[in-house]
Amino acid sequence: KQMTQCIFYIGGKTVDNVESYVHLGHIINSKFDDSDDILHRRNCFIGQANNAICYFGKMDYDVKISLFKSYCSSFYGCELWNLSDDSIDVFCIAWRKALRRLLHLPYTTHGFFLPLLTDTLPINVELLRRISRFIWSCVDSKSSLVRNVALYGVQHARQKSCIGRNMLFCCDYFDWRITDFLLGNISLECKYFIAFYLNQLSQSELDSAVSLYEVLQLREGDLTIADFTFSEINDIVKLVAC
Repeated sequence: KQMTQCIFYIGGKTVDNVESYVHLGHIINSKFDDSDDILHRRNCFIGQANNAICYFGKMDYDVKISLFKSYCSSFYGCELWNLSDDSIDVFCIAWRKALRRLLHLPYTTHGFFLPLLTDTLPINVELLRRISRFIWSCVDSKSSLVRNVALYGVQHARQKSCIGRNMLFCCDYFDWRITDFLLGNISLECKYFIAFYLNQLSQSELDSAVSLYEVLQLREGDLTIADFTFSEINDIVKLVAC
């Protein structure tokens, strides 16, 4: 609070005192957390998702999913987010709500269905994937400055460093050893994260996802079964999804 009352001058001109500012597209605030940037990205995502639903909501199932992944998955700057920030949960909720709307699913549809129905990773795992790959790119950087700063954050600063804190979060979530990560013994390919997610699901959940996908294909007209009305198919969707 005292800092906000200070007046600074450069070249005789007053420096504006603001609560937040944008640097290289990332919002930095006076609280030194990522909440403003995360909420800004959430709002951008909601706008993109609304456009996709508005303009492409009546297209074929696979086309909608492809467009959603192409135009609503940038999440610019997420690699810098503090994974412990509670605002990330708000972002993930917005992602799940958008997918339910896009697929015309009940708002109570279980979250584990969404990645399976859209051939994507859960949004929280996708963020972890991007952040862990960013950390590795810094640790393995050709620039000695970038490499040494990253290694110091991971090996020494730990919770006092954003990169070290996120590294610990990823290692705890995926049960990695930091030494294995630094030696390049951890696979950061997308197929590893997909396998990790699938291993968290029971066979019953996987079977339910297959059943729901088939019912959605039936509703889309890609499959046909006699004597079922559109209303009855929707009732089946609600029954399986929730």
